[in-house]
Amino acid sequence: MKEEPARSGTPPFLKRRNPLGDWFLQFVETERSRPATRRWAALTVLAALAATYAIVYATGGTRYSYAHFAYVPIVIGAFSFGIRGGLLTGLAAGLLMGPPMPLEVESGTAQSMHNWLVRASFFLLIGALSGIAADLLRRQVKALSRQAYRDRMTRLPNRAAYLERIEAVLAARRPSDPPVVALTVGIGNFEELILSFGYPYADQLYRVASDRLLQLLSPETELFAIRAGLFATIHRSAEEARSIGAKFARALGERFEIGGIPTLSSGHVGIAMAQEGIDALTLTRESIACFHRAEKANEAIVVHDGRFDRLRQSTLRLLPDLQEAIRSGNCLSLHYQPILDLKTGHCKGAEALLRWEHPELGPIPPGDFIPAAEKTALMGELTRLVIDRSLRQMKQWQAEGFELDFYVNISVRDLEDERFAASTAKLLSNHAVPAPRLVLEVTENALMRDPAAAMRSLARLRQLGVGVALDDFGTGQSSLSYLAKLPVDVIKLDASFAHEVEADPQVGVVVRLAVDAAHQLGQKVVAEGIETRSALQKFQDLSCDFGQGYLLSRPLAADTFRGWLFDHRLSVLRGKDAFAGQDPQGLRRMQPH
Repeated sequence: MKEEPARSGTPPFLKRRNPLGDWFLQFVETERSRPATRRWAALTVLAALAATYAIVYATGGTRYSYAHFAYVPIVIGAFSFGIRGGLLTGLAAGLLMGPPMPLEVESGTAQSMHNWLVRASFFLLIGALSGIAADLLRRQVKALSRQAYRDRMTRLPNRAAYLERIEAVLAARRPSDPPVVALTVGIGNFEELILSFGYPYADQLYRVASDRLLQLLSPETELFAIRAGLFATIHRSAEEARSIGAKFARALGERFEIGGIPTLSSGHVGIAMAQEGIDALTLTRESIACFHRAEKANEAIVVHDGRFDRLRQSTLRLLPDLQEAIRSGNCLSLHYQPILDLKTGHCKGAEALLRWEHPELGPIPPGDFIPAAEKTALMGELTRLVIDRSLRQMKQWQAEGFELDFYVNISVRDLEDERFAASTAKLLSNHAVPAPRLVLEVTENALMRDPAAAMRSLARLRQLGVGVALDDFGTGQSSLSYLAKLPVDVIKLDASFAHEVEADPQVGVVVRLAVDAAHQLGQKVVAEGIETRSALQKFQDLSCDFGQGYLLSRPLAADTFRGWLFDHRLSVLRGKDAFAGQDPQGLRRMQPH
């Protein structure tokens, strides 16, 4: 790759040099840098020489071994001033230990010329060798320093250089100056490209992308490579950052030809502006977070506005409270949403849904704490709590004559936990509940994160006799052939089908194909999100087995759900409309949780 030309404002250690120029500039920098420190070093060398002379004279002269103390100032001089300093200090030590210093002070015996010259030659040799060693060490440190500030693949300044530059810009900024703007740009789905084509391909794509971005920048703006597939720039205005960001996104969205393989990727940009008192790490984190939001939403540019950080911080603050709620068992409860047989109207099961009543903040929606918990070990504890309480509730309702299947959502962390099947078996045994009554719901995204581990976990659950449901079918890469490969008993159609099946006949054809394929494989189909009579009729016509949605009932607390079960059973026995959504307590007027 063509080396980026040095730009004005680039630190010396980031400019490319030839070896001779490197040595010369290093020598000049050494001679000119830190004059106060160098003065102290010179005074230290002189003091050490004077102390050595005094020690040798006080101990009787050069006849005795104390003359070797002269090596101390020689080494100090060499490592302070390089080879020249080592030679000069060695010469000075040789002269001090020469004619002015007698062989034996007490008798006044003078040294022989031969003795003095040999000693002085050794002093010069040690000074020269120490100076060479010091210069080599200093040069090696400089080389390591340059490497530490360069990205290995692109040869661009790296994350460490980027943070130092931002710190310097922030420190130099005056209150009247415009805000510092950090821009992060990256290749969309770069990790997936690595998994698909391998690291050599991704490395080459990384280098080609850096070349494209460099061509869009003026010599005054520097490009940093802060992570594989991720670059950054620094700007003095939001308008400039937006303009450059739009160009970056278009450039990375154009076709790449890497090793004969055409690739169409995407470019996403995150922009953050420095607020008062912000540091380099925080500004960088904000711009990277905006990049990830742009990538997830498939947008070209996302600008930091503070709301995202406040939401994330509030969610993180909730995690300790959630941990305490799990430990104590308080504030967490289950609501149950009925699942009805679309042919007979009987209630065949219920989905257990977790609710959290925070002691200070009130009801916390699951969407505000479940995603955060999924990133921690708390998710496994939450899943065990939900299964445990569901089985206990199931046992109670069985004693009252209600034979229901309970559906419980599990996460990718549960599938990756090799102990999950064993802990589920223990809970079933503790409550003496038949394993087929428990149906564990898993999404396609959870299966695709680590397919091999997920399949092993599902196989262990199936061996227990536990039912497995594929939740939100139709939202990912699901296909009809995909169904045959999954060890699942139930397919839950995503709620979006309920909204579209009424208006689009083609959606009905797709649902019919999915239902027929599932039935051929011995699987049952649940239609989620039924909110209207016409959607209910469509799913009945399409031979779906079960239905779930607000038309039939909202999620209900345990006591309310028990009353709903009695009323619903009575309605079915009396021949009334089983799909009217029995709601004796006015629950239809409630807003969804």
